Amino acid sequence: MNNEYPSSSGETAQFAQTFFTAGAAAASVQQNGDVPTQQFVASSADALLNSLVGMDLVTHADIVKMGTTQRNHLRPGTDGDCFLYSNEEVFMEKPPKIIEGYLFGDLIGEGSYSKVKEVVHVRSLMRRAVKIIKDKRLRKIPGGEQNVHREIDVLRRLNHRNVVKVFDIFRIEEKQKLYIVMEFCVCSLQQMLDNCTEKMLPEFQAHLYFTQLIDGLDFLHTKRIIHKDIKPANLLLSLDGILKICDLGVAELLESASDWCTLVQGTPKFQPPEVVSGTQKRFRGRLVDIWSCGVTLYNLVSGCYPFDGDVIMKLFENITTAPLQMPPTPISQSLTQLLTGVLQKKPEKRWDMLKIRKCKWFTSQHQTDSARIVRVPSIKHTPAHRPLSVYNSLVQLYSGQQTVTEEEEEEGGEEEEEQKQQPAEEEEEKQTK
Repeated sequence: MNNEYPSSSGETAQFAQTFFTAGAAAASVQQNGDVPTQQFVASSADALLNSLVGMDLVTHADIVKMGTTQRNHLRPGTDGDCFLYSNEEVFMEKPPKIIEGYLFGDLIGEGSYSKVKEVVHVRSLMRRAVKIIKDKRLRKIPGGEQNVHREIDVLRRLNHRNVVKVFDIFRIEEKQKLYIVMEFCVCSLQQMLDNCTEKMLPEFQAHLYFTQLIDGLDFLHTKRIIHKDIKPANLLLSLDGILKICDLGVAELLESASDWCTLVQGTPKFQPPEVVSGTQKRFRGRLVDIWSCGVTLYNLVSGCYPFDGDVIMKLFENITTAPLQMPPTPISQSLTQLLTGVLQKKPEKRWDMLKIRKCKWFTSQHQTDSARIVRVPSIKHTPAHRPLSVYNSLVQLYSGQQTVTEEEEEEGGEEEEEQKQQPAEEEEEKQTK
């Protein structure tokens, strides 16, 4: 069944109802002083579960069997909308781990110098993600410390629905770790592409994300911020299907209205000809970002790249000299016009934000087919938008069980993991020397 999909960002939530089989919302805690009341534990546990999971198929007791060694998990049902039970033996429950007022859940992402975990703020019960950055790892990455400080400085200045929001930043000196608490997002566009069979999105769904990308990027540009690394992996989706631009580690905060940049550290396949050619010493930052948006859109609707190469030098040669070929998959004429405009090799001919916003493909309403929508991928056989990893800890916390503090927390066995990695790291350092 086809429905008309409006292009305005204000109606994104209507689309998200089809996109997500169930949403997740925050629940409020009734408190008596600093300690939740027994009334909350008794009467609000089921409401909390349902508000987080977005479903009424199960009760709190169904999910966590207190006082036993067995707990229930949800697993996808055959119809994609119903989630059935699967039992798993648990020999020992870890006590809830709280750091700076945040209840820690499972690992949901990992980078070269950081890990990302699901957390819940214990007072507001708002679901967040925390990026944990270890000084030891950061120092091994060229420019790592500078990138982190730059990202923090930039994110603190921003407040836009299409840019990931930072809520809290704190540091544990004893652990030599920095914690950045951000909006919780369910996946990146790259994860969606990797997990779908065709490795691409239908044009109407790509339109939904691209319009939000332009809104967020235009906001950054008005704040004199050049992102420099726009790509599907740096575009996240929130619980309600809103696109969020993230990873501003290589972004540049311009000192003046001029957008001239002298250094670009983005991903090679998404860099424009003026950067990869090596013939120019400075670049127009906003046009660099627009080129990257064009490559991203091309990738979303085709599953491939406008320019590619077996080795880096061949890739750079193709970006600089090879003519633009439209994707082998059928696309609309208006999309062809947009891609041609934003992927102009000469910066002075490349479309700016105004032209993008005025083009037919951007402003048109698109027909959506619910049967073709690419949905959020599952993580570890559980749906990405359902917060499973903190259920047991929440129940234990509000039942008065002892918690793990900052001094006792182990980051889920991170110290043991580091001990295993230490010999390999030492060998790597010897080879480097």
